[in-house]
Amino acid sequence: MLLHRTRGGRDTGTADRRSGVGPKRRLAIQDRSVWVRKNCHGRVTPLFRASALFGHAKRNSVRSGCLAWEERIAETIIYTEGGAELHGLVERPAAPNGRGILVIHEANGIGANVRRRAKMLADKGYISFIPDLYGRGLSYEGAEAVRQMDALRGHTDRFRARVEAGLEQLLALDGVDPQQVAAIGYCFGGMAALELARSGADVAAVVSFHGLLRSGRPARNGEVRARILVCTGAKDPLVPIEDIVAFQQEMHAAEADWQLIVYGGALHSFTNPNVKGMGDPRMDYDPSADRQSWAAALTFLEEAFGAEKEA
Repeated sequence: MLLHRTRGGRDTGTADRRSGVGPKRRLAIQDRSVWVRKNCHGRVTPLFRASALFGHAKRNSVRSGCLAWEERIAETIIYTEGGAELHGLVERPAAPNGRGILVIHEANGIGANVRRRAKMLADKGYISFIPDLYGRGLSYEGAEAVRQMDALRGHTDRFRARVEAGLEQLLALDGVDPQQVAAIGYCFGGMAALELARSGADVAAVVSFHGLLRSGRPARNGEVRARILVCTGAKDPLVPIEDIVAFQQEMHAAEADWQLIVYGGALHSFTNPNVKGMGDPRMDYDPSADRQSWAAALTFLEEAFGAEKEA
């Protein structure tokens, strides 16, 4: 795959990336502040201006002598797929390990939960990219969120193309080893991560947290390259036992490398503290299942990346 890079409307060359994740796209790059410093008077001062793709930074002067803390701000990358303008977010670590993680959002769009997870991964050295599956970085609630989600998952080719477009952006980020990438997702994003694996994408691993398990195009034998981890709740009404059994049968038939962990007592969205105030009886935050599934995912990713390096 070839990716054109542009800056200020000027073509800066073509980057060679591994094939298999979709057509060439021109990237729009914006300069923005990615670090801020807050002083003891509450004033926030930008420290850096950085290119979302190339990572060039220019430090701004800071005159205050009373500094309390520094905070990392996510970069925005604007890209396109199928005529839609998409606004993805990048979280860069202070000490990158060369590995990249696609962090895919829930049904409501890019929200606090995936932003928090991307920061947590960055703290461990991963370069994280949150793809925008809906367009313009918009988020939705209630029936409109369901409508947006159904518009994608009801059309498998379109759904996979939107996820693969996000993978392209991750692969194009400076500092990401194309042989050391993975995807994780939550709820609708968990389903999206599994669709990426079913498509045969060349990623080391995918992790689905309380994601829907059924697919309009089940995995075929020999086509799944990624290692798969599914973390689901035993009481999740959106992922009934019938779907869990069907998923196991699908993975067996595909001869995939997969694991499935079921957390007793956990409902849908068990990793998201923000669902407690939504009043939806199908969903609830479960701190224990959240901690255990996150620890399982980190261990799983480390093992998958280690296996990729040895291959």
